[in-house]
Amino acid sequence: MEDNKMTKQKSTKKTLLTSVLSLVLCMAMLIGTTFAWFTDSVTSAGNKIQAGTLKIDLELLDKETKAWNSIKDSQDPIFNYNLWEPGYTDVKVLKVENEGTLALKWIAKFVTEQKPLSILANVIDVYVCSSATELAYPADRDLTGYTRVGTVADFVDTIEETTWGNLKAGEEAYLGIALKMQETAGNEYQGLELGAFDIQILATQLTYETDSFDNQYDAGLKPLEEGEVLIEENGIQYVYTPDGDLILYLVTEQYTNDTVVVPEGVKTIGNYAFAYNSNVKEVVLSSTVRNLGRGFDSSTVEKVVLNEGLEQIDSRAFRATTNLKEVVISSTVKTIADNAFQKSGLKEITIPATVETIGETAFGSSLIETVTFEGNTSIQGYAFRGCTKLRTVYMKGDDVTFIPSTLNNRNSMWFCNGESNNPNTSNITFYVENETVATRVKTAMGAEAGNTPVYIDGDVFVNVKNATELQNALNNATQDTIIYFTADITGDATVTQKENIDIVINGNEKKFIGIMTTFGNGRQNGAETLTIKNVNFVAANGADSCVVSPDRAKNNKYSYAHNVTVDNCTFTDADGAVNCAAIRHEDGGDKNWVVKDCTVDDTMHSLLQVNNVAGKLTVDGCTANSKNGINLNSCTNVEIIDYTANVKGYAVRFGVNTGGNLNEAKNFLIKDSNLKSANDDGDAVIIFRADAVKAVLTLENTSLVGNPQISGNTSDTTINQY
Repeated sequence: MEDNKMTKQKSTKKTLLTSVLSLVLCMAMLIGTTFAWFTDSVTSAGNKIQAGTLKIDLELLDKETKAWNSIKDSQDPIFNYNLWEPGYTDVKVLKVENEGTLALKWIAKFVTEQKPLSILANVIDVYVCSSATELAYPADRDLTGYTRVGTVADFVDTIEETTWGNLKAGEEAYLGIALKMQETAGNEYQGLELGAFDIQILATQLTYETDSFDNQYDAGLKPLEEGEVLIEENGIQYVYTPDGDLILYLVTEQYTNDTVVVPEGVKTIGNYAFAYNSNVKEVVLSSTVRNLGRGFDSSTVEKVVLNEGLEQIDSRAFRATTNLKEVVISSTVKTIADNAFQKSGLKEITIPATVETIGETAFGSSLIETVTFEGNTSIQGYAFRGCTKLRTVYMKGDDVTFIPSTLNNRNSMWFCNGESNNPNTSNITFYVENETVATRVKTAMGAEAGNTPVYIDGDVFVNVKNATELQNALNNATQDTIIYFTADITGDATVTQKENIDIVINGNEKKFIGIMTTFGNGRQNGAETLTIKNVNFVAANGADSCVVSPDRAKNNKYSYAHNVTVDNCTFTDADGAVNCAAIRHEDGGDKNWVVKDCTVDDTMHSLLQVNNVAGKLTVDGCTANSKNGINLNSCTNVEIIDYTANVKGYAVRFGVNTGGNLNEAKNFLIKDSNLKSANDDGDAVIIFRADAVKAVLTLENTSLVGNPQISGNTSDTTINQY
């Protein structure tokens, strides 16, 4: 059954009028002292009362035989031609017959279950010709007398405001329908299929009949399909279909409560079921509902609680619900279809983790202000298009997928709070869980990405494409910030740690050609952190390091950078001078550096040159193919794990020749590592120099190619190998 807004209005009026024949009693006159009773009676013949019927038939004129064939008896499509080309025209002539006993008004429409139709529907024009006399097929596709009413795309599921005909009982009318492919259609339409659609005739009772009140007998009532039964209970109409489904068809004006609890057994909410009652504010669905249709379209409901078992919020289910304040989406919903909440008054929505897809323009032009995604959802193009109030989006999943719009295969804007195609997205703020989601959001925002703040667990996410933007992002950080490279960067950058602000520099596997200098902030025990990750460093010409933490004695307004992690970075020196260290720590420092999963190639001097890390230094998963490996001067707590060195000189060197002191060096550990030195310049694979006294080194599951060399106080140096 096809429900439609134009045909649903009032509950069915009762049509039967009965008259009561009264028994008339007559009293005789009392004459004198005597009297008598006289009686009489009248009885009608057997009364016959029969309700009128509303029934239509549609027939197709056979072009060759001129015979009329009933559409309802045919399973074949009436438009059935596969070689359409620009200018091709196909005409069909139909006859509408009123086979009932009541006068009716009728109109035609196209209906389809296949949505959306292909873009071919945009270039197939629809022409109609209605006449009170019999139509014939026009000669040579002549469309004289036919009127263009739009394209197939315009015509599907729409109804003209004026009817195409009125028929009294037993009368018939004729309708010509022509489809013509636009002559300007280009090559992009070759080979496309339009998709299946049906022609449907809708009829309602004509106000030709008059009841005891007026001539509005059943005005606007949609006829039921064959075999369907309409019942009404407490002001709500239900329809039983021949398949046994129960549809909540219409909440009438006579229903006065503000809440509807949909009864068990109802499977489908009919189109516009709530559109004609302004009393209902809240609807609670029963567990059996599986189809919403356009049930709440244009209604005044304020809250709807969806049921478990419902898997889809159908297209236009809540379209134009301007009073809508809350929709509780059940955990079984997987899809929010195209246009589901278009032009609704909903201000905030939580999308459960079970929702897999949000359709095109699902919330388009709505009053939505805040959206929360609980899980990983695929979002179709323009899903939140034209949402002028949209300000905040939360994405709590660890992934998100943005699907381009199907509208003319154009690129999409998924979130925009401007009108139509003018995004104006600068006022939308995103809060996401990780960098993957942040990056995809930034990419989806396209040209507006620079105006779109993205916070990762409260962090600011900033894209940069050059050294100036990088330095500005570092200088302007007022809260935890993640900086993301979108291009190779050439130039130097200075990172000055700020109190309680964590900074992440994510190179996105791009190059940084220059020197990155790190400073502390004067706080010797600050909790703030600095992470440098996924950067492909290329040494600047003549530089002695790529990442450097300068001597604080020379920069006394700064302390040594602390709580620093350098992760998954590569280092190379384009000039091939082999005199540049990947990471250089000059004199001074307080605590905690981590160098993780980094690689230096054979153009580099070394992986690390370190002075005085008073806290813990951890080297984990690194590879050195450089001239030397790791040089540790006056460090007290070092842990080296899963380190691979294939170097010419030292793989690890402890201590300095003069002026240092490692008296407290008791926790040197090298574990699960493979160290190899060519030893062609007098060095050895592991070296202890003069001040490396009281040094305790533990080698655990570590292989050495080359011998350790101890040049300092050998009696105070211990090497434990397991």
